Amino acid sequence: MYDAAGIMIGFATLSAVGLGVGKLIDRVAKKPGKPEQIPQRVWDEHTTKNNGGPWLGFLERSLFYGALWSGAGTLIAAWLAFKLASKWEVWKNVIRVPNDQEAPNEWFAATHTFGSWILQRFWIGTLLNLVLAMAAAAFGAFVGSLLG
Repeated sequence: MYDAAGIMIGFATLSAVGLGVGKLIDRVAKKPGKPEQIPQRVWDEHTTKNNGGPWLGFLERSLFYGALWSGAGTLIAAWLAFKLASKWEVWKNVIRVPNDQEAPNEWFAATHTFGSWILQRFWIGTLLNLVLAMAAAAFGAFVGSLLG
């Protein structure tokens, strides 16, 4: 009974605090300036859209939280391995030096800047989600012990 209360209180805390993760990521990983060769409309379209990021963050925090409560550290390791493998595959296509461009140096600089920004957001978000889930699990366990 008290474990359930601790789990629910911890999860509610995690959910509330998790609402600020996106804003914190935006503050820490500043959006890079638009490269000259990219039209403003295209740049804004690819740097201001958020296709599911908040939902993915919520689900990831929930997964970490549930894994921590159930002692399933392997699940966290598997999720991180999956994220690494999927990001690795995407990374090969985001950061690549084109061999048929007229200005490969400028193109490489633009993709490197954009890709580095994406990678910063990726890792900062993942680490924040893990740390918040750990803190919420500890807080929930503490509250549960006080109630028990």
